[in-house]
Amino acid sequence: NKSRLQQVQLTYQYRLTEKTLLSVGSQFIRRSITSNDRGDHAVRNASGFAFLQTTVAKKLNILPGIRAEWNERSGWEILPQINLSYPYQKFLFRSTVGRTARDADFTERFNNYQRMNVPSGSRIGNPELNAENAISYEAGADYSICNDLKISGTFFGRNHNDLIDWVRTPYANMPRNI
Repeated sequence: NKSRLQQVQLTYQYRLTEKTLLSVGSQFIRRSITSNDRGDHAVRNASGFAFLQTTVAKKLNILPGIRAEWNERSGWEILPQINLSYPYQKFLFRSTVGRTARDADFTERFNNYQRMNVPSGSRIGNPELNAENAISYEAGADYSICNDLKISGTFFGRNHNDLIDWVRTPYANMPRNI
């Protein structure tokens, strides 16, 4: 197997006020693979993004952002998010909510797909997988005991559609058991 990844990212930051910073940018990614059990494939991905970081009420940090992402397999996705943080004495309280998407990788789509005989229980990829979509959220707090020691706790959740996962499938139940 031989895989490649080319990535280019451009980012520009502009200070709007003393407490507000705008970051905008774009990204291009090309992934490819040449493989004896996955085949030869390439996929391109491009995106544009913008984030606005600002501080209100002296300490409350707000960072809303949006990413428009294009994948040649799954099309366009709009991915908004917002992050909040508030320092209080030795604590930092933080929370995040946002939409995420992930396209299937080459293994999930093509592993053993072109092989005619695959032993029972082996994984077979599915080229028609949809991209995963989710709303992810978290809330947490950090407590700084001293400069070199911090205790953190975080709650994380994710509600998803089209989750990509592996399942064991007997050979007789595989879609291509020729």
